[in-house]
Amino acid sequence: MRALTPLLATLKFRPVRSLPSAYGWLTHQQQPHELIDGWIANYLADKDVRRDTRRLIAALGDAFMCQIAAELADFTKPVLLIWAADDKFFPVEHAECLSSIFPNARLELVQGSRTWVMRDQPEQTAELIARFARQTTVVSASWPQPATSIQGRQQHG
Repeated sequence: MRALTPLLATLKFRPVRSLPSAYGWLTHQQQPHELIDGWIANYLADKDVRRDTRRLIAALGDAFMCQIAAELADFTKPVLLIWAADDKFFPVEHAECLSSIFPNARLELVQGSRTWVMRDQPEQTAELIARFARQTTVVSASWPQPATSIQGRQQHG
């Protein structure tokens, strides 16, 4: 797992990012280099970020995924899944599987897009979210009641 740091260090060089094993298959558009620069700089500069990243990657096994799937099945609110039809990392079969876990899910496939749907098709992504928000009725009684925090501000738990 320690090999992750030298691997990510190579991504400081922008041409390397276009490789399929890096960020190359995440978007059809120009990569957001300024954003990626920040991710890499934060990872390399902060040992806690490196530790947490290693822990997350180590936890991503079948047992973790089964646990998450079981927890998602209990979520009954409406869910919108916007999925890239041309995703090289997360195939449409994964979207269909995830959609079947949620009892109240809607799956929208976006053509001409890869993993970063919002970069490849920003207008369509925004329209799908706006339509979902308009069509989704949220019953106010289903929201948690505000609780008072230590600072006296209201927050939802």
